[in-house]
Amino acid sequence: MMFSRILFRQAQVLLIIIILFIILCFVNVETNKSLNLLLGIHPRNYWSLIVGIPCSWLVHNSWSHLWKNLIPFIMFGMIACSKTNIIRLISFCIIVGGIGTWLFSPDNTVTVGSSVVIYGFYGWTLFFGLIHRNILWFLISIITIYYTNHYLYGLFTLNNSNPAWLVHLFGFIGGFLGSSGGRMDE
Repeated sequence: MMFSRILFRQAQVLLIIIILFIILCFVNVETNKSLNLLLGIHPRNYWSLIVGIPCSWLVHNSWSHLWKNLIPFIMFGMIACSKTNIIRLISFCIIVGGIGTWLFSPDNTVTVGSSVVIYGFYGWTLFFGLIHRNILWFLISIITIYYTNHYLYGLFTLNNSNPAWLVHLFGFIGGFLGSSGGRMDE
């Protein structure tokens, strides 16, 4: 009973985040991407260090950018909700992914979008079963790799003019670090 209440609350957190995605996408599209400049990650810019890192993952460039991110966000988010504190995991992804992107992205680029959290969820899913020695979750990891192998490609598509691969890589690392934390059922 207690576990189902926790899971329900975590699903509510994901729903609130999705609503924020939609509202901010509407504002960003209607204002000609002004939120990218205000809330995006600009490499080695101190405003971005304070505001961009915690906020950039909520902003999307366009409706198609948002829709491409919604399905994996929901899918991986619900998987993660079942075993870990979703706010804690998202925080790991944002901090590690944001700082890595802020430090290593090329100058004159701006990074926005929920990929940092999606790749973090992906990293969490892949490593959770291994770290906690749980055969069921290890099998879920293998199935995840099989059906989402294009995400592995997104980790290593090195393109200096597009820093997305950096946010993917560092978000993935954040998810890995989050997978070693405590579980809800402990």
